[in-house]
Amino acid sequence: MKTFKDLEHKSHPNWTGTQAKMFFGNWYWVSVIKAEGSYGRDKWLYEMAILEWNKEDRTIYYDAPITDDVLWHLTEEEVTEYMAKVQAL
Repeated sequence: MKTFKDLEHKSHPNWTGTQAKMFFGNWYWVSVIKAEGSYGRDKWLYEMAILEWNKEDRTIYYDAPITDDVLWHLTEEEVTEYMAKVQAL
């Protein structure tokens, strides 16, 4: 199982902070950011989106059984917990 420690955080060209993306092979991705302007910035926590792969693009999966929105104010441990749920889809 992939965890927070497996994410590769890279600087983002449009804002101060980092973003990590990971594809799980089950047609789902996560995007995890820690940056100015993200939800969690006040406590410097993480924001995570679940994305679904389709032929045109990766789009946020608002109908996921895990959540119907972007996940906010997450600790590293919480990111790992949600990553486990996405991998199980």
